[in-house]
Amino acid sequence: MPSRVPKFSTPLNTLKKCFPISKLISDLPLKFFGCTVFVHIPQHFRSKLDPRAEQCVFIGYAPNKKSYKCLNPKAQKTNVSMDVSFFENQSYFSQNSLQEENENNEACLWETMEIPL
Repeated sequence: MPSRVPKFSTPLNTLKKCFPISKLISDLPLKFFGCTVFVHIPQHFRSKLDPRAEQCVFIGYAPNKKSYKCLNPKAQKTNVSMDVSFFENQSYFSQNSLQEENENNEACLWETMEIPL
């Protein structure tokens, strides 16, 4: 069944018109999950020589605020901030370290094992 065109409006805009107060729809632009982000550290949380931002992974949107949720794997903590710089073309984790077969270790294992006779 064909459907009619909603006056050159995107489905998201049509949904916002029907449910303007819904918490499911955020006014934040959509970003890539898992991309590298830099979260600004406010001045009262750092000293003069500390870095001004920390590198994190984008993990989603905050449910109760208009802000982004980011994970810092090194510090094992989650940040909720609006002051975030996105690098959507860079993945935080390298592609090689995700799931890689290491044939060299297997070959060394078989060479060092003694087979009982």
